[in-house]
Amino acid sequence: MPRGINLVHGQTILVTVRSRETTYFTGKAATLTSLNDTGPFDILPRHTHFISLIRDGVTIKKPDGTEKHISFSHGIIKVKDDVVEVYIGTGRRQ
Repeated sequence: MPRGINLVHGQTILVTVRSRETTYFTGKAATLTSLNDTGPFDILPRHTHFISLIRDGVTIKKPDGTEKHISFSHGIIKVKDDVVEVYIGTGRRQ
């Protein structure tokens, strides 16, 4: 998480990470970190609406401070009203 950002205790985002075949994670998170063509970025509570192609997985920081990393090559992330949806196995193919 970038320096200088302080989370308000109790604020969370609802994250779902899924492919066509399965759901890898669904639940509350404090932050989500990923990577797009511009570079690494973080999704925090009250984030602006956002959609992007992503790569190299996501790291979910849970409210209890533990982290869960989900690896994949490409996906799409959509953020709206503190709901984050990550669809993996989509995007560019090589």
